[in-house]
Amino acid sequence: MKKSMTWAFLLVIALLYAGFIVSDIFTLGFSNILKYASVVIMAIASLFAGKEKSDNLCKWIFGFVLIADGFFLIVDKPLFGIGTYLIIQLFHTVRLTSFGKRHTKAELLKRIIPAVILSVIGSFFNVVFALVPSYTVCIGENIAHSCENMYKHPSKRNLIYMFSMLCLAVCDACVGIRCFPTLSFMTPELSHFALTLTWIAYVPSLVLLLATTGALNFKDKTEKELIHN
Repeated sequence: MKKSMTWAFLLVIALLYAGFIVSDIFTLGFSNILKYASVVIMAIASLFAGKEKSDNLCKWIFGFVLIADGFFLIVDKPLFGIGTYLIIQLFHTVRLTSFGKRHTKAELLKRIIPAVILSVIGSFFNVVFALVPSYTVCIGENIAHSCENMYKHPSKRNLIYMFSMLCLAVCDACVGIRCFPTLSFMTPELSHFALTLTWIAYVPSLVLLLATTGALNFKDKTEKELIHN
């Protein structure tokens, strides 16, 4: 993506970002349209990613993000959205292993096996307990993995990736709070704040993720340099 296109992209995302935050704060009713439009634009921008294996994986991530957020924002099927995000986290796992020395198959098994066990146990209660703990395991492992990559293989890309995952963690924590309205401290105001904070953290997470692909003219070490330096 040319620099002029990058600045135009960031301006459009900033305007949509401000628009849906204002809409959420004042409950104006058109927030979901602006949110999904921002996701669509970022998915299109991901097509300008580099040609490395990790960058191609990120295109798949954004493709599934389109599907997941479609379930959340357009058709209101959040359980399908969570299931899709489980797949997204596995793509993150594969991508994170390309920035370090861990083995991809071993890392996938570390996430899939606990996720399957938790899904089976949770299925005896309800679908939420089958999916949410599994997703929590996967994203928890990936956040730890991104922090380890930054510690063992310092680079701008690993730093940005780590912050992307941490922003996503804030987003997911807010979603989790809103899933339990019966909590003693939960009020309508707190639920509304959590909804607003969810997307305040989510869009920066996706922009940072996009920056790790080279799509925004971000230059850093190649995968081989990241692994061997």
